[in-house]
Amino acid sequence: MVIQVLLLDELKKEAARQLFSYRQQAAMLRRHGRKKEGERATRLRAPDPALSPEEWAYLRLWRRIVERTEAYLKEMDPVLYRFMVRYFGLHSPINRRRSKRLRHFEIMEEFHISDSSVYKWRAKVVELTVLEAVRSRKFILAHTPVSTEPED
Repeated sequence: MVIQVLLLDELKKEAARQLFSYRQQAAMLRRHGRKKEGERATRLRAPDPALSPEEWAYLRLWRRIVERTEAYLKEMDPVLYRFMVRYFGLHSPINRRRSKRLRHFEIMEEFHISDSSVYKWRAKVVELTVLEAVRSRKFILAHTPVSTEPED
């Protein structure tokens, strides 16, 4: 897989997207050839022809990144770990029939936190995921050029 150079905002958006789609992508990877960690990897059936080998590698990379972030939070901050699992639907599906705002209020009630805390915790989980992505050495944060010319 090629190393990708991304701006911080782009990497945060991708990390959030991957967190929300983790459960479906992990199931797809299990269906298409990989067993759980620790077991011998075998081909269960041919991979989806719609995805290239690079795309499969990209999915596996993000699965590892999310699992490492999850393991870190489970050990260091169990409450934030439970929030991550619940908010992003890592192990159980999110009820899409309910509005996002209603789910947001349910999270607030379940964890006894304020509205702003939900956003702060979400940002913290995404930032930890970005940090793990950078630590994987497959993503590099690009520097935005700062103009030294005075504006008119």
